[in-house]
Amino acid sequence: MPKNLKFHSRVTTPIDVPFELTRPGAKLQVALMDLGFSSHAFHSSARLVFMGATISANKKSLTFLTPPSGCVFPAGPATTFLTIDDVTSPDTWVMMGSGRSPPTRE
Repeated sequence: MPKNLKFHSRVTTPIDVPFELTRPGAKLQVALMDLGFSSHAFHSSARLVFMGATISANKKSLTFLTPPSGCVFPAGPATTFLTIDDVTSPDTWVMMGSGRSPPTRE
């Protein structure tokens, strides 16, 4: 998985999954998650976005489309998961967007 993901881009990454999970018709989901933050009794900014994805014919790579903009998923650290037929991969940390600080009025 790349360390940085750009908005509205097609990403192809190598995968290694058990053969029985790559059968035709398997339910495939790639999730992008941000657990948000909390302060005292206030919790904010949690997001969960599922991205359209396909596994290559040779079962060696995964291609998915990232969110179109920060309106759908905010720029910043995120966790990705691959789920096939209710079997979920370990998480992978990525940076959604450029990783730079947002512009300020100065």
